[in-house]
Amino acid sequence: MQIRLHGLSCTIKMMRLVLWLSLIFPVLTASAQEAVIIDGTQDSHALGNHMSYLEDPDKALSLEQVQKRLDDFQTRSEPVLNFGYTRAGYWIRFQLHNSL
Repeated sequence: MQIRLHGLSCTIKMMRLVLWLSLIFPVLTASAQEAVIIDGTQDSHALGNHMSYLEDPDKALSLEQVQKRLDDFQTRSEPVLNFGYTRAGYWIRFQLHNSL
């Protein structure tokens, strides 16, 4: 998964998205993975190796349940998360630091 930033409008949209996610889903800001730093020096960022995930086989977990299971999140070292073909749901968390 990559995020491409082109121009100021995309940067503003990204900042709004990050703010919204951090306010609505605090679990995303609690990641033990290294943060992705957005400083304008790159057009894209591979996020896979900055993410941790929790498998939800029945797609039944609520946000509150996931927040209680932060220790169950797993990490991978690949630059792109790929779980293959599955009917399971996945909760993903990562940190973004925008230094723009």
